[in-house]
Amino acid sequence: MSADLAIAVDTGQQTRVHAQFGVTLPRFNQVACGRNEPVPDVCDVVPDWRNNAEASRADGHAVMDRIFANVPGSVAHLSDSAITEDR
Repeated sequence: MSADLAIAVDTGQQTRVHAQFGVTLPRFNQVACGRNEPVPDVCDVVPDWRNNAEASRADGHAVMDRIFANVPGSVAHLSDSAITEDR
């Protein structure tokens, strides 16, 4: 399987992919919105996420809504030099 572009949602995904494959992925917000910032993890938004299923689920839905809403913007940023990879 191959891909022309792989995108990380958060810093943890970037770190794991870089450690395993030596590739630094751009973050979703960087590609879709031109902002070099991660999508916050549920543990950053809901401190008691392990014991608060309702808030965790609501955060997951909100993240997916933001991602779906910003996918069209990613097309405009695909050729930006801001998403150049370190290999």
